[in-house]
Parts: sequence; structure tokens; C-alpha cells
Amino acid sequence: MKEKMPKLTPPEIRIMKAVWIQDGQSLTEILEKVNDAAQKSFNRSTLNMQLLRLLKKGWLTQSQKGNRLFYSATVSEEDASFEIVNDVKKQLFGGSCLDLVKALLSKDNQISKEEIVQIREMINDFEDKTK
Repeated sequence: MKEKMPKLTPPEIRIMKAVWIQDGQSLTEILEKVNDAAQKSFNRSTLNMQLLRLLKKGWLTQSQKGNRLFYSATVSEEDASFEIVNDVKKQLFGGSCLDLVKALLSKDNQISKEEIVQIREMINDFEDKTK
């Protein structure tokens, strides 16, 4: 991400996750994906209002084909995720990656053995790149 984007609210994150599935979706297509989740449903007017907010914030672009509007993300899910986690790391953990990881691992032990293996591989790859 080139410039700092405005923060997303939880409902906006739900919408962006639906948009990241496939760019260039109509309101109806996004509504279908957002409401597939087992969370509180959006109606068309609420979703339309949220899409307008995301356009204004710069998270989405809008294009028109005929009389239909289509929405696309301006920021990749990977870039957005990095910025959100980086903000949490700075705000809650003083910028410490170690403290962030400790917090993720200390409660509930909800990490699988497969995830531990993948994390170890990522750390090894990172170490190899920094040598």
C-alpha cells in the first residue's frame, strides 16, 4: 500500500473479504457473499451505504456496465492484512513482534500442529533470506 488507508470497521472488513474473493462484483453478488457467512445479515440498502463509505475511504473503485455498478478493491487482501496487523503490533505491543506472537500463542492454544510446522518453515525461510 502506497499511502496509509483509513481504518476499516468490522462490517467493512466483512465486505472487503467478499470483494477480495473476486474483483468486479455487483452489489447483488457482494450481498450474496457477505450474507453467506454465519453472521448478522446485511440488507441491500445497508450494503449500498457501506459500499459508498468504502468508495469514499478509497478502499473500492466503482465501474459501470450498462445500468449496473461493479466494485473492485484498490488494495490487496495481503497488503490490508499486513497494515491492520502492523497497527495492532504498534498500538498494543509497542512494535514488538515477539510480544505479538506471545499473545497469539499464550491463550487457548488454538494453534494446530500443522500451523506450527508452517510457522517454523516461515521462520526458517525468513532466517535464510536475512543471512
